[in-house]
Amino acid sequence: VRYRLAHALLMSKINYSLEVYTGTSSGNIDYLKRIVRRIVRYVFDVRVRDHDRVSELVPDFLGCEFHNYLHLRSLLCFYKIMKLGQPIFLVDDFTFIHSTRNIQIEIPRIHLSILERSFKVRVCRIWNHLPSTLRLFSYSYLIYKKHLLNWFVLNVS
Repeated sequence: VRYRLAHALLMSKINYSLEVYTGTSSGNIDYLKRIVRRIVRYVFDVRVRDHDRVSELVPDFLGCEFHNYLHLRSLLCFYKIMKLGQPIFLVDDFTFIHSTRNIQIEIPRIHLSILERSFKVRVCRIWNHLPSTLRLFSYSYLIYKKHLLNWFVLNVS
């Protein structure tokens, strides 16, 4: 019951704008990680002093490690944007480089360091590091999510 409550009431609020929020400072990301750890502590009824146990349970709750979860959410948002073709102003921002072996996205040139953390730059970098089988738009959203999650579980970064 706690697991369902946490995902329905708490994680839905966190996931609502996570793709935008992950472009913020590392201090804010750490704060978000602490919130997720508190949720995990609540769900699995873990005492505050059991730090190691909470760290082990975060992947059970999210499906993968915390930072991979942030990447997963960004990639799923990008996939949905490209698959639906909307909003147009975001779709037009991405330039694909097609070669005989794989599809990559051209990483935009950045003149300000703060733009380094923008959604577009982060997604381009993450996408280009995916295996070529995951850089296709032929899957349904749910199948793609499953493949991505499996890849992030197997490739802990």
